[in-house]
Amino acid sequence: MLKPEVRTRTTYTVGDSLGNLETREVCPAPVNRPHPTAMDSAWQDGVKNVRYFEAQIFGGVRLSDIEVVRFNGQTHLGGRWGWSVGEPVERLHKLLDEKGIRWEP
Repeated sequence: MLKPEVRTRTTYTVGDSLGNLETREVCPAPVNRPHPTAMDSAWQDGVKNVRYFEAQIFGGVRLSDIEVVRFNGQTHLGGRWGWSVGEPVERLHKLLDEKGIRWEP
């Protein structure tokens, strides 16, 4: 989870911002001021068949922006971002500890 102050530089869309922006179906809205233009037509029509919400965080995400990392019981990593498939999550716990970032199992 990111710290609350990151919200001031974050916009969101319901669904894909790039594809829907090209068709002018959605326009990102500030997280702190939700607006119907950030929702694709399926959501607006009440279908609510949305696969994901997308956030656009301006200025990037720094380590200092992280409030906590939650693992939700995950014990092994999935092979992304330079980690080996099945690698124990304890290695990442150690790196977070070294950076002073709080984490929860």
